[in-house]
Amino acid sequence: MLNPATPFKEAAPHLEHVELLLVMTVQPGFAGQAFRSDVVPKIREARTYLAKEDLDVELQVDGGIKIDTAPIVAEAGADILVSGSGIFPDHVAANLKKLREVAERAAHRRS
Repeated sequence: MLNPATPFKEAAPHLEHVELLLVMTVQPGFAGQAFRSDVVPKIREARTYLAKEDLDVELQVDGGIKIDTAPIVAEAGADILVSGSGIFPDHVAANLKKLREVAERAAHRRS
């Protein structure tokens, strides 16, 4: 797991031994924090590195993932998006459907 302040280079030497890299766009442990857009370059860096090294590692992003931020991280290279407040507490099915739609649309633009 990479917290917002942890540079990607700290994880790179270990990625051949893992199946998933979690990049946090907020400081873990406190729900409802705002998405930190300054972490997006780290997501892009991770995606580029994983592709260059041909590593079969899923890139997961957690923290502030909502309808407006999901496309940003999906386009940057995230495979898996984790969302709490972007889906809950009301209209869960509709929120989840919309979140998935915008993320998939952005991921297709990346391809």
